[in-house]
Amino acid sequence: MKASDVKISGLAKVLLYGQSGSGKTYAGAKCEKVLHIVWEKQAMTTIVSINPNALVYVVNDTGGRSNKEQYARVSSCLDYLSTNQLPEIETVVLDSLQEAYEVILASETEMSGKVSPTLQIYGIANEYMKKLIKRFRDLNKNIVFIALSKEETTEEDGLHIRPSLSPGVSSFVYKCCNIVSYLYTDEGDDGGVKRFCRMDGPSTYTCKGHQSLDKIEPAEID
Repeated sequence: MKASDVKISGLAKVLLYGQSGSGKTYAGAKCEKVLHIVWEKQAMTTIVSINPNALVYVVNDTGGRSNKEQYARVSSCLDYLSTNQLPEIETVVLDSLQEAYEVILASETEMSGKVSPTLQIYGIANEYMKKLIKRFRDLNKNIVFIALSKEETTEEDGLHIRPSLSPGVSSFVYKCCNIVSYLYTDEGDDGGVKRFCRMDGPSTYTCKGHQSLDKIEPAEID
């Protein structure tokens, strides 16, 4: 399936992951009646060129907001959405999970007074990230999470491709979604580079075809 063919119908919780340029932002921006949450202003140009009707919320709108301020702005946006202040919005895209996690981790490290994160800080950041994902998942709207991909090779399992998040957060967001798709580029029949998405296949890929929400394994905070 081509990445440009991705369409979301009905209530869905979706994870799109892949390398840069694989079509993740493009697929999210193609949704109708969408609120696209991004971190930097330059992302707006791409989104608006794809979907002029998209509503875009820039977290680091000034380019100089502190990590704590950025996290507070995401939380405020969630509060606003949870009270149904934007009933015309049907789909919310969080672009991306990496940037959200980096902000949380940096904020926790700064508050601890440490120069770099410790194992304890990573654990705290992971729990905050899970809570953030759960709050988005529980909105009465379609949700699209966007993340980069990561390749891992082990002697037991060989090559495995999964979202580039900590194992615990990666597993958690997988359980939160009823569609998990790996987006990638490959050579098309005409010799040009085309974008594709995979929703099933060998265990090499972390994927999940469409399932009804009442059949997915509920992800709860430990």
